[in-house]
Amino acid sequence: MRKAILGLLVLASAVSALAQKVQMMTTAAPLQQATLSDIDFIRSTTPKWLFTIDLAVLPQGSQATTVFLEIHGDVTLANGKSEQEVVYLRTQQFQLAPTRTITNLDLRNPDLRDAYSFSEDKITALGIKDVALSSAILPAGVYTLHVVITKVEAGHPAAEAAKADIVYILSNPSRVELMFPLDGDRAVSPFPLFQWLYDGPTAQLAIFEKLPGQHSLEEVTSGVPILQQNVQTTFFQYPTGGVRALQPGKTYVWYVAGTPVTAGGGSEEVRSALRSFTVSPNGGYSSLSSLLEELERALGPRYQTVFDKIREEGLSSTGSLQLNGLPITAEQLQQIVEQIRTKPEAIRSVRVE
Repeated sequence: MRKAILGLLVLASAVSALAQKVQMMTTAAPLQQATLSDIDFIRSTTPKWLFTIDLAVLPQGSQATTVFLEIHGDVTLANGKSEQEVVYLRTQQFQLAPTRTITNLDLRNPDLRDAYSFSEDKITALGIKDVALSSAILPAGVYTLHVVITKVEAGHPAAEAAKADIVYILSNPSRVELMFPLDGDRAVSPFPLFQWLYDGPTAQLAIFEKLPGQHSLEEVTSGVPILQQNVQTTFFQYPTGGVRALQPGKTYVWYVAGTPVTAGGGSEEVRSALRSFTVSPNGGYSSLSSLLEELERALGPRYQTVFDKIREEGLSSTGSLQLNGLPITAEQLQQIVEQIRTKPEAIRSVRVE
């Protein structure tokens, strides 16, 4: 009878050991830009927080277990170039009793770290070094850290216990290019659609009125903007209410500034060139060419042949606008263009009359 009980106890102990698991959760900094020093995070002279790794032994109440951590860093650039294990790190063996939190800053401690390598040859092969030296910013691409936790038994690696990927997609938004209104355009609607090119998720649009006695664009933008708006798209429809209206015959200066997130949680403003435009003296468009260009961009390549036909046949506007046989204003057409831009799939057909 005693032997049977002992056998059951041994079996229960074995099942408990098998059920013990290591849980890993990772948190990454929301980077859009990074430097060469950031990915060589052990040797960096200006270290910043990049990631946190939270480890725990499950189920709760389990005995401490011995593990070590490895990080394999791969790079795939937007131009197609790719290299594996550009960065490699392995820690000393340590105990989870029952939890532990490790950041990239902790890994700089030589007492925790067992091995570290940063491949200069692979960085050179990717062309990163030349780009980083000229601009201090890494090129756009996917930078992945593969994190692996391995259990240790009797002082030797036993089995992979957990793994996770920390992924940074660097868009490297380094420029903002203004598209519409065109620079110096003197036939802009009082409610224009502003358009620009920018790879980042958020930008700020600023519009200034040119006052008497101001001569340079820089002088105009040194004042207080009549509108300053954070935008999460690459376009902005000037509202018909709630803000100061643009006045016919007056000139305005505008720019767009992006704020990409960098390592350490900071941001560096990326500002476009300054552009000016004048609202049409009659409060509308002196021509509909600008609206036509907007409509072409909104509809996309699907209806490219329609606009090619307009140009080939030299068609010009009569100055009147109609929608389904009913007259509409340029402002109403502008709103329709905006609706098309947000839901182009809703358009079934387009024809020119």
